[in-house]
Amino acid sequence: MYRVESLGEHIISFDHPILEVFAVVPAKSRSIYPPIQSLGAIRHNFPASPMPFVGRMDQCSELIASARDNPLTTLIGPPGVGKSSLARSVAMQWLDEAQSAYLVRIREGSTPESLRADLVNSVDPEASPSIALERLLGPGRTLILLDGCDQAPRASVELIRELARCNNAAVLVTARSPLCLEHEVVHEVGPLSLPEDSSERSALESEAVRAFLMTYEGFESSSDDLPIHDVARIVQMVDGNPAMIVASAIQVAAYGIDAVEKNLLFKSGSKSQASSFSRALEQTWGTLSESAATLLSRLSVLCPTWRASAAVAIGGLSATETLDLVRQLSDARLVEMIWETSDHLRFLMPPAVIAFAASKLSPADRLDCEARHFDHFLSYAEAAYSPEEPELEIKRLQLEYPNIRLALMRAIQARSTVAARFLSPLSRFWHRKRSPLEALTLCMGACNLMNRDDPWAAPALNVLGTHESASGYVERAKESHEKSFELAMGRSDPLTAGLAQSNLVGVHKQLGNLEGSIEAGELSVELLTEANDPVRLANALNNHSAVLHEIGRLAEAQDCAKRALALARKLKNPWLEAYCLGNLGEVAFDSGDSRNALHLFSEELRVGLSVKDMRSVALAVEGLARVEKSFGDQARVNWLSRFAEAIRDSHELHLSPSARRRLVQADSDDGAQFGVESLESQFDQLCQWYF
Repeated sequence: MYRVESLGEHIISFDHPILEVFAVVPAKSRSIYPPIQSLGAIRHNFPASPMPFVGRMDQCSELIASARDNPLTTLIGPPGVGKSSLARSVAMQWLDEAQSAYLVRIREGSTPESLRADLVNSVDPEASPSIALERLLGPGRTLILLDGCDQAPRASVELIRELARCNNAAVLVTARSPLCLEHEVVHEVGPLSLPEDSSERSALESEAVRAFLMTYEGFESSSDDLPIHDVARIVQMVDGNPAMIVASAIQVAAYGIDAVEKNLLFKSGSKSQASSFSRALEQTWGTLSESAATLLSRLSVLCPTWRASAAVAIGGLSATETLDLVRQLSDARLVEMIWETSDHLRFLMPPAVIAFAASKLSPADRLDCEARHFDHFLSYAEAAYSPEEPELEIKRLQLEYPNIRLALMRAIQARSTVAARFLSPLSRFWHRKRSPLEALTLCMGACNLMNRDDPWAAPALNVLGTHESASGYVERAKESHEKSFELAMGRSDPLTAGLAQSNLVGVHKQLGNLEGSIEAGELSVELLTEANDPVRLANALNNHSAVLHEIGRLAEAQDCAKRALALARKLKNPWLEAYCLGNLGEVAFDSGDSRNALHLFSEELRVGLSVKDMRSVALAVEGLARVEKSFGDQARVNWLSRFAEAIRDSHELHLSPSARRRLVQADSDDGAQFGVESLESQFDQLCQWYF
């Protein structure tokens, strides 16, 4: 089985400025293709526009120049006037110049942390949440579009101020009013231009009439049968407002131009221009079939972006029926369709549409849809667990994390059992991709209301303990793990009990109780052997080996490490194998067997590179530096030490205190200097030495 993987948009030749490049790769394998040797890569996350952009060319050119010269440009105007469409057009022209641009949609209730996380996820899903934005955006100048800052003005302002400190960022904002920030350049967006006189030529030259005709032609084969003078009257009646023009064109396609004109005459004067966007949504809602309208209201319980599988689960219809209805919603410009690289359809619904659709949902239907929401994403999170391919697991969770987090928060309020179940599949993802405070807060929320008789209580307390420990609350972590062990033993659950003891190994070590660590390690190995879980048993053996190593019981530490390595190879798990090889190499080195340690660290390096596990690669290079120091090759020691530091810097790797202690300090006046840009070229030298 194979899958199609996007390698991004590139400039292949000057005859074809921008092309998206795809690769065919095995379905269960990572990409094996080297970087594209193109003239330039185009980095963006903008979905395809549902219709061509009409007019405003002079404004686009003016805004492009403003974005080049100023750190912050703000588009202001009433709802529905076309701020987002204009900003998107500016971004597309920015991309035509082979630069990068990213869209961040502001949601109601967004926090500075969530907006920053959305930006980081858009630019590089594998980057650390704490990465400096200037490093994240890379060389060249990047346009960041913050769409809808009125939804969360304070959070938007904080992100804008952080971006203002980046020399490589230009910020383009849409809002109803200026943000009143330093260096802000404000551009007011007005309606589309109307016909200057009653002639047909004047009508066809106006932006408003052309926008109407383009929308109409999306539903009909030709607009030749439309009286242009009637179209001109309609766009005059809606004052050139783009949202109203699109809604009117859709209604004309459904009901005819006479019926729409009479309806607009009836409603004229009763509502102000300020409510035109709401009127446009209401009119578009009236053109939907009952099934499509019902599905749209149900989808309002989701975050702005979601996959087709979520729409099927929450809508309660078959996949075929759901996709047909979503295509109707896309045709009505209420959702946007985005093709994902994993061959799954993904959709985007603007916050204004979400708020409108939510108002159509009855309280009973809302409760049912929210229950479907957290049931679906709980199943998704549990299915993402992959001990054989942990990196793939992280990517799956990263893709749907906004909806998973929302589902967990709703479950904390309504269904404590479901909330407790969320914690275990999310634990590893939180450690790698989210802030410790966010993970700890969600864990505490799920555990505080949990019934201790709940079958998921023991695993949930175990996860809570790991994040308490990571956040520095070691005594509280000890209590959580001990309670988890007690509950698990009471339910005859050796797996959870063994995990609790395995976690207590590190907790006792942090508290300075090495004897307690040894006892917990022995008990964890015993329980996990009984549970017959080889992955967790291998991890427990590594933990136990590390403590035995620290107190000088090297022979026992080596036996544990060898047993863990045998399990990893039997499982054919390269990530676990790399970790075991490094652990065994440390024991061999401190046992005085430098030659064997050199072989083990070289193997750790080889396996780490094969799966692109940069943490293992960095640790292997550090281990090799220690061995080379014992051989007296100081020049190579310095080279390896600086190379390891460059790897950690470029991948935002956070080392444990023990790993920091193992770092070899290089002479500041000796050895090579490594920058992030030259990092890849140095791997050839490393492979020549050790492979």
